[in-house]
Amino acid sequence: MNGVVRLLGVTAAFLLLSFWSTQARADYERRFDVTLRPGVGATLRVTVRENARYGGACVGPTLAFVHGFAHSGATWNPLVDEIFGAGRRGLACKALLLDLPGHGQSSLPRGALFGELLIDDYVMAVIGALAELRRGGLQPTALIGHSMGGLIVEGVQARLLAEGSSLSRRFGIHFAALMSPSAAIEHPWVFAESGAAAAIVGSLFTLDAAKGPVLRVDSATWRPLFFTALGDALAPSAPSAAQIDALGYDFDEAAFAGSQLVGAAPFSRISVGARPFDPRNGTLLAFVSPSQDKFSLREEAQVAYVQLTGDTRRLGFFRVDDAFAVHDMHVSEPRRYLSLALYGWLSGLSLR
Repeated sequence: MNGVVRLLGVTAAFLLLSFWSTQARADYERRFDVTLRPGVGATLRVTVRENARYGGACVGPTLAFVHGFAHSGATWNPLVDEIFGAGRRGLACKALLLDLPGHGQSSLPRGALFGELLIDDYVMAVIGALAELRRGGLQPTALIGHSMGGLIVEGVQARLLAEGSSLSRRFGIHFAALMSPSAAIEHPWVFAESGAAAAIVGSLFTLDAAKGPVLRVDSATWRPLFFTALGDALAPSAPSAAQIDALGYDFDEAAFAGSQLVGAAPFSRISVGARPFDPRNGTLLAFVSPSQDKFSLREEAQVAYVQLTGDTRRLGFFRVDDAFAVHDMHVSEPRRYLSLALYGWLSGLSLR
């Protein structure tokens, strides 16, 4: 009888320990208030994902992600799933998925209409988020941005450098990756300079009673906008409009930020200065260029990488050559995207 009781006790303890371990590894969120500019703030949501394959010793890289135009942090989930599932136990320990103000489950701004937010406000949101995450014991190894999120990452580094600091000095972030980043004013960008971008911005413009001027990208528009190749063929693995809605991928974009992004009048594209990611500034840059990206041509991307880093040998420039290497390939074909673009880079981070 005593043996049975002991066995039941051990079993209960094991189950309880398993429950605690599962809870420790479960995804959770962090919410905090940040200042975007004097008198304007927002409450940000960051989803923290932990790689269960690390067990109780989550000592690998922590990756922080910044989403793009009309996206949300949820768009990173397909790629994070592949990063966590790669190799013996994954290529990262934690993933921090930020929702920019007015996107995902972050709040609309206080003190200004959402539609009046600028990219500069998003830059401050990321700086504020990194500070709060660090105070909460979440220290990113690398900062990764896609599309407008890539430009925001550049803007973060440029702002910190202007203040006499940097990503490495302020936050201990020594690695960054830009995936199909939108172009700063220092970089060539046919999509914006031809007027095509301004025309798209104009077609998406609407006035929202609560948000003010926004660029409304519904799922039926979002799908062909981000998943078509240069010849306008839709990637066969693109999510359906119903999936885009169900997974919370698409959101309104602030009209001012969207106009500033592409330099649509009366706004100009933002400046990030010369060589913000010069290795001497302490953060090494990876730049990912998909071959079928309609918004960022390969030749333009190569020029931008050299201007950002000063690396004329383009050692951190990663080409993704595939028939459907589209702008949002990290969503439509995350496994192939990882293998062609980021596997080696992330493997290197896990060894440091």
